[in-house]
Amino acid sequence: MKRNKQMRNSEKPGLIQTEETMQAYALYLSKYVSAYADQNITVSRLTVQNEPHVAGQFLFTYPCCGFNASQERDFLRDFLGPRLRSDHPSLEIFVHDDQKELAVDYVTTIMADPKAAAFVDGIAFHWYGDFLKNYQYLEQLAAQFPTLPLLATEATLEAPFEQFIGSSSWKQGQMYALDIIGDLNAHTTGWIEWNVLLDHFGGPTCIGPADSTYCSPAIGYCDAPILANLANQTLELRASYFHMGHFSRFIPRGSVRIGQQGAMDNNATLVATSVLTPSGDVVVVVNNAATQSAQFQIQWEGLYALVEIPPQAIQTLTIPNGSNKYL
Repeated sequence: MKRNKQMRNSEKPGLIQTEETMQAYALYLSKYVSAYADQNITVSRLTVQNEPHVAGQFLFTYPCCGFNASQERDFLRDFLGPRLRSDHPSLEIFVHDDQKELAVDYVTTIMADPKAAAFVDGIAFHWYGDFLKNYQYLEQLAAQFPTLPLLATEATLEAPFEQFIGSSSWKQGQMYALDIIGDLNAHTTGWIEWNVLLDHFGGPTCIGPADSTYCSPAIGYCDAPILANLANQTLELRASYFHMGHFSRFIPRGSVRIGQQGAMDNNATLVATSVLTPSGDVVVVVNNAATQSAQFQIQWEGLYALVEIPPQAIQTLTIPNGSNKYL
């Protein structure tokens, strides 16, 4: 069904531009969801394609589709949206699924068509590009489309062996904390790691020339929160595992971000996010990227605390519901 007749890479657009092909691909994606349901696995969200901007970009590349915004809009409006609404009415469709700096124009093009917009349940994005300094695009999206949830759907770090070159596992892991805080403060509803478990090299991977089945061993390796040494049958918990835990362990589903005062701009070394949990607890996650310790204060409904955070550290503080009753 692809115009380049290869699994890897893509022309723009990737699909052969016939109604028959578009219908077949929409049906294929619907059957993909059905196949999971047959195994008692519920797929709750689906994006139309992954990183469309990479089509035709690399000598060494991976499978992709290559829709631009108007092509994704038309495929969603005329084929995928009607098919999924008919076969899987509870399934949510998220659009874009690419870099933050590309999202505003891309989503605006799709949402300008009322028929296409009727099938859009949310906006997916990745952290790459000008990462850790690109939250303004999320603010723009939230202002333009306040009813559409924002979801961070991919992030990953340098391959473990590359981190010995001017970096460290802990410094790499801190990037996750900084990005999660930045995303949550810019109206994001969730944050998904690309792969929670990889082998100790950061694979498997199968990136290579588009016209072959060759897999380059030098391209595509990434870090993950958990690495598996297959030879020794051991697991290594990486720094990112512990950084992610400050959010996944303490911020349950249904929490609502609450406002805070303080230096939270992209260049700040001390950043934080605060939420109110469904049980009424207040959770504050603070990250200090500086090479020296810092102090900050927390005030909440009559409670006051002065807290010190060590250099290059992350902290989670919880104010249990009803704490002010004991003052």
